[in-house]
Amino acid sequence: MSTLIPATVRPDTDRHRIRSLSPLQMTALAAALVMVLPASANGLDSRDLDALERQLQTMERSLQEQRREIEALRREQAAQREQQATLAPERAIRSGNDAVKLSISGQINRGVMIVDDGDSSRLFNIDNNASSSRIRAIGEARPAPGAMIGSALEVEFRVNNSFTVSQFDRRSTDTSAFRNRRVEVFADHERLGRLWLGMGWTATEFVAEQDLSGTAVAGYSDPRVMGGGMFFRDKNSGELSDIRLLDVSDNMDGFGRDTRIRYDTPRFGGVQLRTSVVNDGAVDVALNYSGRLGPANVAAMAGWANFSELNLGPATFDDLIAGSASVLLDEGPLKGLNATIAAGRMDRIGSGPDAEFRYVKLGYQGDFFRSGKTALSIDFHQTDDLQQSSDRLRAYGLQAVHTIDNWGTDLYLNVRNHEFDRTGRNFDDLMIGMAGARVRF
Repeated sequence: MSTLIPATVRPDTDRHRIRSLSPLQMTALAAALVMVLPASANGLDSRDLDALERQLQTMERSLQEQRREIEALRREQAAQREQQATLAPERAIRSGNDAVKLSISGQINRGVMIVDDGDSSRLFNIDNNASSSRIRAIGEARPAPGAMIGSALEVEFRVNNSFTVSQFDRRSTDTSAFRNRRVEVFADHERLGRLWLGMGWTATEFVAEQDLSGTAVAGYSDPRVMGGGMFFRDKNSGELSDIRLLDVSDNMDGFGRDTRIRYDTPRFGGVQLRTSVVNDGAVDVALNYSGRLGPANVAAMAGWANFSELNLGPATFDDLIAGSASVLLDEGPLKGLNATIAAGRMDRIGSGPDAEFRYVKLGYQGDFFRSGKTALSIDFHQTDDLQQSSDRLRAYGLQAVHTIDNWGTDLYLNVRNHEFDRTGRNFDDLMIGMAGARVRF
């Protein structure tokens, strides 16, 4: 009568198969046994009945084990959901208008800066002006396909601004430590372009600052953002002079941010034309390109502005022309290599040479660590004839930035040596180093 016992449930030879059966298979097998037993019960001896009982007990134990495994999986999944809810809580910020999408973002960027002016070294706790601490609120509504109406409110907090602290003012009394960056509305249409109104970027903002190196938070074409308020020391007298780094260097980056009306055309093949009129009637125009050329990402910009129309007091310069370009290889054997150049000229009103600047940066990006990308670069900046004829400022720098993706954090380091030459005078070099962290939210 042993032939009545299904071969797949023999307790001694196929127990591992029983454990691998699903609950549905176990139930079907038990039902089959129930159907078979009444039909053949009269022909079963005690050994057959004992064998069937052992098989049923084995099946019951397997079902219990599978139930326990299922419950353990359910508990594990519940714990994972709870952990995810803790790490990413439900967003509670909502717009006051259901038709408008509201986005809140910002960053804190703090660092330490060490300055050696040739006689002494000083340490400063600063806010990095290369990318200051700030918070912004962006509102966007889409009234029709391809159209958007938006608004932007952004303020920054530059406590101990790295641009203005000095040997005489280690706790910067900069009155613009808290100031507006953007207070504007804008309208965008994919076929008509974008119109901006209010306080924000003029058309020539970033004209000399196109930079794909990944190290701009540490240092870019403007050397003033790190230690601009530092005074050069007169080598002959040993005393600090009245000449600051910001007096003799400039990257000629257009009108910057101002109260203006601005128009951007749609992009055609990556090219966009921008123009703006600021509050005093000054006009600027810029041409921007962003796109790919073969294995490289390319960003380039050139522009013109007239400083004499800004009414900022006695005008020293008139027309400004500047531009910059940056190339990053992101494919092929040279992936990660990048190069950036920038240059500009400001026409001096009256006699004297025009002021000029030039800049070059070479860099490399790589995934050296699992936590995120690392970017390294070296750069050179030169400004000529800015404050006086024959003035020359040279800056040589080294930058490093490591991004920790899961923390939204950039760790950075920048070291620059500044040499200043003026006819008839000698100055010690300014060596400035800065290290810090930018946490984005």
